[in-house]
Parts: sequence; structure tokens; C-alpha cells
Amino acid sequence: MKTIGNLPGERLAGLWADLAHKVQKGKISLDEIALFNQRKNPFGVGVGKANVIAIDRTKPFNPTESIGNGWSFWLGPADGNGLEGKPEQDDCSLALTEVDLSEILLEAHLKSRETSITGEERLRRLIAADRIRLDLGVFKTLWDNKEMIPASFSGRTNNNATCVFFDGQTLRSPDGQRFTLFLSLSGGGAWRWGVRWLGHDRFVSGPSAVLAR
Repeated sequence: MKTIGNLPGERLAGLWADLAHKVQKGKISLDEIALFNQRKNPFGVGVGKANVIAIDRTKPFNPTESIGNGWSFWLGPADGNGLEGKPEQDDCSLALTEVDLSEILLEAHLKSRETSITGEERLRRLIAADRIRLDLGVFKTLWDNKEMIPASFSGRTNNNATCVFFDGQTLRSPDGQRFTLFLSLSGGGAWRWGVRWLGHDRFVSGPSAVLAR
């Protein structure tokens, strides 16, 4: 018998039919279904949720529109002015048109006895480890489809909320500083995003979202 998740296909089909009936009768809302998707469920399968999410590369992340005037992508080397040269980005991530969410890794790359490293050092270690650093197109897709955000993003480390960094593209602030963007679940249960200077420390609770090659 074919199974999906931990359930036989026939039983899963029955659950889908029952869920659709309850939605039509107003016994369960779409918001409740979305909340259910964000939590580990006993069926071993997401409701209306696949592991693979498509990345729409026709609508790239725009720093000026999304963050504010004067924000852009960093161009050229890290020790330059960020205004000339090639964008500092992970071209392998930019080439992705879909991502298997179950394959996303959250990595801090701290060495023994280290409690933190700067964002700049994290970038160097991710590159040395040959990881694919997820870009802001992947972030934008998850932000627009919050029900698809992996459960691992909402965990807590040492009682601190997890801040997941998307280091596949480096941002330039209006005053010429280097930043990367993060995604985090607030204490109130709402997703939020922000940018953090690469000179700031990053802890185990602030990992980077990557894929293995």
C-alpha cells in the first residue's frame, strides 16, 4: 500500500476530504490550518504543504523597496566602498529555482570554546566549508509564504530566539556599511526580519541558512 508521510494514501485522502468539509462548514479556518502547518503534526505530513518550494526569480529582492532608500547590494570586495564591481553573492543560490526545505541546514560554524564570531568571519567560514548560502530571493519566498518556513527556524537556543541569516547576498547600508538580513520568530509568535552589521558578533542562536553541495 502506498504511504504518504506516515499514513497510507487512502487514509490520507480521507483526512483531506474531512478537512475540506470542515472548511466549507466553517468549523475550521484557513488561518488555523496555517498555524497547524507551522507546528509538528502527528500525521508526519504537512497539510497542503510540500517539502519543495518554488523560487520566483522574475521578482528579485529589491533592497530599496524592501528596506529603504539608500540600501543596495554590496558590489566589489569587502574592503572596497561597495559601489563598484560584481555583487557579493552566492551565484549557486541565485541559480536555484526551487528549494527542498528539508535540506536547509542551520550552521553557526563556531569552533571549540568559541561563543561567537563576527558576521564577516562567518562568511569566510561558510565559503571555506563550500556551503551554498541562501540568498534574499529564498528569504522573500519564505516571507511571502510564512506557512512554509521550516520549523527549525522557530526553535530557541539557550532560551534565545533563533535569528536565521541569509548570507547569500551582502547588503550595503546608506552609510556604506556591510549587512546581511535575518529572519526570526518574535516572542509574540509573529515572524519578523531585520538587517545586522557584519561586524557584529553572531552566536549559536544566530545560524546561517545553507545547503550542502
